[in-house]
Amino acid sequence: MRHLWTDAFLAALSVRGVLSRAAEDADVDRVTVWRRRESDPEFDKACQDAIDLAADALETEARRRALEGEPELVLHQGQPTYVLEYDEAGYPIVDTVQEERPGFDAKGEPCTQLVAVNRHRRKLDANGQPILMTVRKRSDALLTLLLKGRRKAVFADRTELTGASGGPVVISDPDKRAARAAALLKLAEARKALEDDSIV
Repeated sequence: MRHLWTDAFLAALSVRGVLSRAAEDADVDRVTVWRRRESDPEFDKACQDAIDLAADALETEARRRALEGEPELVLHQGQPTYVLEYDEAGYPIVDTVQEERPGFDAKGEPCTQLVAVNRHRRKLDANGQPILMTVRKRSDALLTLLLKGRRKAVFADRTELTGASGGPVVISDPDKRAARAAALLKLAEARKALEDDSIV
């Protein structure tokens, strides 16, 4: 049986990838979704397919960030850097502008003075705003994670177990282990008895 919320829920799930968020988007109680998944194998498969679609989208985005990168601001001494305008010869264009600076007048009184300052001309966007300089920052961590997931045989983390002095791991006989444990227990009881005797 197809419910009214099914299509909206599955569409949301294929984007969100989380049942509770998709249920919220489709305006259906998540408990209703869980119960239907348990009782309707076809709906359960559709849910899993939608979750896989969402995971595919995440993997695609992770690959893009790993290989192409994200724009990151270029900072100089904690301040953003702007894209400059250059002339035909490749030199930055410099404008002389008047800038107010604090100073003193002829009588030694504090005042504001206009000073000629050379400034590199900033390149402007279509809205007349200076363009911030960015670089594309790739993610080595994401690249590593993707390789570990897709090429486990080559890139997965491995832990090698060795025995004493780097030799092979020796699997002891369970009967021998039990006998050793019993012997250690007897030894502990004997020591305890000696301690009790010395206290008296």
